[in-house]
Amino acid sequence: MDATRSQLDILRATGLVVATGALDHDVYAFRVEGEPIAKSRVRVEKSRRYAVGRTDDAELDIANAVRRGSGPGDRFAGNVAVAAVFYRSNRHRVDVDNLLKTVLDGITKSGLVWADDDQVTAVLGVIEHDPAHPRIAVAVANHESTMLRGDARRTRTCETCGVAFQPHSDRQRGRYCSLACRPRRVQICTACGGPTSAPHVVRCLPCHNSNQRGTR
Repeated sequence: MDATRSQLDILRATGLVVATGALDHDVYAFRVEGEPIAKSRVRVEKSRRYAVGRTDDAELDIANAVRRGSGPGDRFAGNVAVAAVFYRSNRHRVDVDNLLKTVLDGITKSGLVWADDDQVTAVLGVIEHDPAHPRIAVAVANHESTMLRGDARRTRTCETCGVAFQPHSDRQRGRYCSLACRPRRVQICTACGGPTSAPHVVRCLPCHNSNQRGTR
């Protein structure tokens, strides 16, 4: 019975994440046993910020669930979609977006699924009632979006060879993948019209030597 329930949970979460427009060929799904906990509000006291309630424990449970399964193998590098089904043991009112925040922060703490939850560009949450078996079913997949995130945001195409590459830093706005592809500035000799040896040199070497001999 538990195995069947687990399979059904994974199938439902997978179907929901695909419904967000995610790519269904690479879905990572897992379950977390226990009561789903909503993200608590943040309290500020004497320049300290901390969450009120059981949020930290809930996030740790989610992170441990990911670690027990060793995560998806390779972390998602670009845009990500997340879907979650929350089976709660009571009918108390709770915002589904706060439940999703706990899931996202817990996954981030695991360090195995993505580099940062700013890669998430699609989320979907469903709340269900199951008094006997409270739990969470989560599915994560690559997501296609024009709002690029992660490595996809930094990928550029070389203007010379057309190869996709990533600049060494976020600040570097590279147009060329290497020095070999970067076009060199050519200075034209003012005397003969040929190329000079460097952009700051106004005459080529033959014209320079000829001018030197003429002034002697």
